[in-house]
Amino acid sequence: MKYLWICLLSAWTLQAQQVRFTTEHLNEVLKYADKDTLVFLDLDNTLIRPKQTLGSDEWYRYSLAKHQQEGDSPEIAREKVTEYWMEIQMRSEMQLLTENTAEVLQDLLRKKTFAVVGLTKRPPKLAERTLSQLRSLGISFASASSFKNRYFFGNQLLEGIIFIDHTTNKEKGEAVKEFLLSTQAKPKKILLVDDRENHIDSVAAALEKTPIDFIGLHYTKANETIARFNAEIADLQLKKFLTLLSDEDALRLLKD
Repeated sequence: MKYLWICLLSAWTLQAQQVRFTTEHLNEVLKYADKDTLVFLDLDNTLIRPKQTLGSDEWYRYSLAKHQQEGDSPEIAREKVTEYWMEIQMRSEMQLLTENTAEVLQDLLRKKTFAVVGLTKRPPKLAERTLSQLRSLGISFASASSFKNRYFFGNQLLEGIIFIDHTTNKEKGEAVKEFLLSTQAKPKKILLVDDRENHIDSVAAALEKTPIDFIGLHYTKANETIARFNAEIADLQLKKFLTLLSDEDALRLLKD
């Protein structure tokens, strides 16, 4: 793999530049994307989130911490919570973070960027379910990406979305490098839109010694919702998982 990466880099000669911005507006991506830009868009808490607290990114992080506080190792905690989370996703309906998400994707298509690709730490096992959730909201990456469906280094590229191998807790930066190796893509610039700064950090680090310019767009639209995370609601929703309580119903039960 290292040899392939070195060979790929040998075809490029320019020094990379890296910049970062923070925004609450998804359409800001249109300012920085052009024909030479490979755009990566995160999914959870960037484009979509569950209609209820249970199964959200913030619930996942809360559950990991809770299991470790109860004595589980980080690896065992991640295995348990991921299993719960995948079951919840199979039954969860999603909502858009912003109503103009589909329009922004269409505007990116009209700009004729290098490509627009979804990049998520959702595992390949959830690929079909995720595509179904996105279709229900009018979102599709299939026409925005010219890359063929494939498996690569444990990851899956399906209908324009990269589902990252979760068995080794792989970072997004590593997955981006593997994607470039697998597709032999040579964009002049990569733009990542993500709600998590650590993901932006990992992609920036992966591209640091390449001639690919990098723009990290830290998208904070979900921050207010994340700040309102209610552990009691999440715990009750998990107990009542078979009926998948809404936040409103959970609050009523907690007050009774």
